[in-house]
Amino acid sequence: MARSKKSTKKQVDWSDKEHVEALIEQRKFLWDEDYVELLARRIGIKPGKTIADIGCGLGYLGYVYARFAIPGGRYVGVDDNKKILQMARKAAGRRKIGKLFRFVQGSVLNIPLEDESVDVAMCQTLLMHVKEPESAVKEMIRITKKRGKVVAFEPSWETGFGWNNLREAPIKERLEDLEFLSRIWEGKKRLGDGDVRIGEKVPYLFMKNGLKKIQALKNNKVGWALIPPYDSPQVKQRIKMALSSIEKQSNRTMGEKRKEYLEGKRYYMAGGGDAESYRKTARRRRRRSERYNKGMKQMIRKEKFYSVSTGPFYVIIGEK
Repeated sequence: MARSKKSTKKQVDWSDKEHVEALIEQRKFLWDEDYVELLARRIGIKPGKTIADIGCGLGYLGYVYARFAIPGGRYVGVDDNKKILQMARKAAGRRKIGKLFRFVQGSVLNIPLEDESVDVAMCQTLLMHVKEPESAVKEMIRITKKRGKVVAFEPSWETGFGWNNLREAPIKERLEDLEFLSRIWEGKKRLGDGDVRIGEKVPYLFMKNGLKKIQALKNNKVGWALIPPYDSPQVKQRIKMALSSIEKQSNRTMGEKRKEYLEGKRYYMAGGGDAESYRKTARRRRRRSERYNKGMKQMIRKEKFYSVSTGPFYVIIGEK
């Protein structure tokens, strides 16, 4: 088995143009309004409550949930990226909610808030990216008042397989894909670059660190659905994302492709794979992907492409 090496991956700058656009696009239509209202009741967000959003980015959770704390409530967004916090403050100013919203710079492993100072501490797609998710959970618990709530919105990529009407892969191919991706995801975790399967583990982390009345819920939507005709705003947005992704893949430079290949290899080997297996499988997957993307693009243009996948997005709620 290959030995794990210390990660040398450069930290993602979520304030750059590409990642900001992704943050915005990926969160459009992520939650249905009636389900948000249900979750707000389950979490216990009421007028006068204080909400802390850890790893807040542009403040998405604030726009979704802070309105339930009005009047008298407050929202505090915490992020370690100075540039993205500046963007978040400007956006809040444009929406004229500056008095309700406050943004502070700080690490998830050392949250710059007092002990037991908030009613709700929440995060979204944060624990999947941090090297020490349990330490992050402990910090969220620390700043939460007694009988307050700690909430994590986290996905699990490993269960995100689905079906489409373009091509149904044979079992051997599906198993090859699962092993290939699982080794890469395991390698990422071993190198400290995050755990994309964190969703199922969060309830255990909550229980282990003393939270009570733990609820393990998930988004009411499937992970991905493209169902003709493409006439709803949500499906149109997903079509836009799919075509944009295909375009970016086809326009990558040789240098970008090489960088992606080597990064995948590093993770694959850290996950217990060997270089030759990675080379052969990566080549087969690349060829399949190129054919698939070409066919999908053609079918989308004709509004005949159908695809549904699971990819659960968990909502874990615990009481201090």
